[in-house]
Amino acid sequence: MTLTVTTEVISQADYLVDLHAGEGNEALRPFVYMAVTGDPETDEALRGMALAFGLDHIALYQAPPDSGPTVYTETEALDRETPALTTETGQLGTNDPIDVKMTERGVWNLLRHQPPSSHSLRECARARAGRTR
Repeated sequence: MTLTVTTEVISQADYLVDLHAGEGNEALRPFVYMAVTGDPETDEALRGMALAFGLDHIALYQAPPDSGPTVYTETEALDRETPALTTETGQLGTNDPIDVKMTERGVWNLLRHQPPSSHSLRECARARAGRTR
């Protein structure tokens, strides 16, 4: 399954957002987790995405150097030069309507900020219709 996610989703993405809702041991304030890569163009794209998502906290971290396969979707996307963020918008993994709405609003904000390419939209339409390339 990991190979499928990597080849069919991550490697074909214009950008990626890994949506988290807090785990059983996490009661977190909503935030965006954003890498700083050192590449000005990538960092500007990430900054724009993080701000567009619309949460009032952005946690920055130094992106690790590409060291081969990773266990995190965000890191794998960044290794493939695809802008990627992780968001945390839940409390203890619940699906509280307030948290769900916050996530939904963030996704719509991102789509307005950076619409997917027409190629990506065609691929989505084919997948929905049950067709492959």
